[in-house]
Amino acid sequence: MQNKLLTGKHLPFKEFQERILAALDPLADKLEKVSDKELKARGESLKSVFPFYTGFEYYNTCYRSAPDKLKEDKDFAAFMDGIDLSDRKHADYNVVSQVINWNLDKQNITDAKERSMCYFDVAVKLIKDEQIRNEHLSSYMKWKLSGEKSPELQVLFDKYASVCTDPVLIAANRDRLNVVLNYFKIRNGIEAPDFEMVDTAGHKVRLSDFRGKMVYIDVWATWCAPCKAEIPHVATLHKQFMNDDRIEFISISVDTKAKGWEKMVAKDQSAWKQFIVEGGTDSYFYKKYAIEFIPRFMLIDKNGKIVEISYMKPSVPGCAENLRKLLEANS
Repeated sequence: MQNKLLTGKHLPFKEFQERILAALDPLADKLEKVSDKELKARGESLKSVFPFYTGFEYYNTCYRSAPDKLKEDKDFAAFMDGIDLSDRKHADYNVVSQVINWNLDKQNITDAKERSMCYFDVAVKLIKDEQIRNEHLSSYMKWKLSGEKSPELQVLFDKYASVCTDPVLIAANRDRLNVVLNYFKIRNGIEAPDFEMVDTAGHKVRLSDFRGKMVYIDVWATWCAPCKAEIPHVATLHKQFMNDDRIEFISISVDTKAKGWEKMVAKDQSAWKQFIVEGGTDSYFYKKYAIEFIPRFMLIDKNGKIVEISYMKPSVPGCAENLRKLLEANS
């Protein structure tokens, strides 16, 4: 219904809402005849929020098609300004963010960096409930950290940390920030950060223990289907280099629990060395190497420097030939 209303001639918000409510009248009559109490209650709930959420549909559509008319529409402004963001029923992330963005639009803030910084100021002004405010600020910061790769995120994080009052939420986003910042620190040519891992016998081993050889690293987990799909290709690649003393193949699991890893490793009986890091995706290794997705393949040269921080998958045609060239150059 709302799609039809929004794809034709532009409608002022008041008329749009009136038509939506008129369209709901026949449904309301049918709802009165529903005998199932639970089903009727759900219907009443949807009926009450439907005009509310179609208001945001109106905003999203008119923002693209008629932004000037949207700004001039006093009824729409009253609708947006009347939303209490400290009310838990309005605490949905999308609802809150659209109200905040509406306020930023009114201020004509279009620069992306300035808009991100001002987002926190508007949120603090509009969300009076401390818990709801902290939750939303933290969700917004998490979203920014997951979508952008920029060292300038440190400035945005500092702004966030100055207005959020929940130390637990701040700490969680600080961990995410460090992963993002490591993304810019970890690169080809630098010395590979040393780290500890455990082999199948429970012995602790460090990356630096393999100095003198190029190290081919496969980062994986038992719960990762794409990782397991690459294992046969790792086996094929390893077979071509298994008699070459210049290179060591190792697989590093980021499983949180070792039992599943131990069981799979025992079953597969791989011909190359298997390790696991304590902490899984929260481990020092995972964060220091700014790993976001697995499988991840890396190459470290015989002197402990990173040759390829994100190497091609062994299933890629020509991988063996490329690895052989890199090995020759490293010898």
